[in-house]
Amino acid sequence: FTFLRDYELLSKNLKDKTSTIQKTPIPKNNVAAAIRNHESISNQIAALKPQYESLVNSEIAPPEKASDLQILWEHVNNLAEEKMHQLKDAEVNENFDKQCDDLKSWLDEVEVKVNVPAEEVCKSLVSSNDAINRHTDLSKDHAAHKPEIEQMEVKAAECGAQSVAENLSSRYNALHGQIASKAMSLEQHLS
Repeated sequence: FTFLRDYELLSKNLKDKTSTIQKTPIPKNNVAAAIRNHESISNQIAALKPQYESLVNSEIAPPEKASDLQILWEHVNNLAEEKMHQLKDAEVNENFDKQCDDLKSWLDEVEVKVNVPAEEVCKSLVSSNDAINRHTDLSKDHAAHKPEIEQMEVKAAECGAQSVAENLSSRYNALHGQIASKAMSLEQHLS
C-alpha cells in the first residue's frame, strides 16, 4: 500500500513537471528569466531522484510499475534537457539581436555625424579645430568597433542571420571611406 501511494504521488509529480515543461513557451525576450525558472524546475526534478531510486529499486515494486516509473523519469529528464538547450539557443539569439540593435544605433549615429557637411561645423578656426578633434575621436571609435563587428559576424553564423551581419558589416566598411573623406574636408576648412 505504501509503495502504491508513493508511486502514484511521484508519478503525478513527474507528470506535472512534464506538463509544465511542455506548456512553457520559449520567449523572445528576457530569456535569462525563463532559464532561471527552468533551472528551478530541473532542480525540483533532481530533488525527486532519491525517491525515484528508492521506488524503482524496491523489492516490493511490481515490475510494470517500476518500468512505467523509469520511462516517465527518463522522459521528464530528457524533456528538461531539451528545453534547456532550446532556452540556451534562444538566449544566444536574444543576445545577438541586442548586439545588432546596438550596432545599428551606433552606425546610424556615426553616419549622421559623418554626413554633416564640413561647412556647417567649420565656421571659425576654433570650431574647425573642435570639429577635427571630434572627428578624430569618431575615427578612433569606428576602429574600436571592428572587433565587435567581427564578433557579430561569428554570432550571425551561429544564429543563421548572415544577411543581417552582411548588412551591418557593409555599413561599417562603407564608413571607412566616408570618415577619410570627411577628415580631408575638415582639414581643407582649417587651411
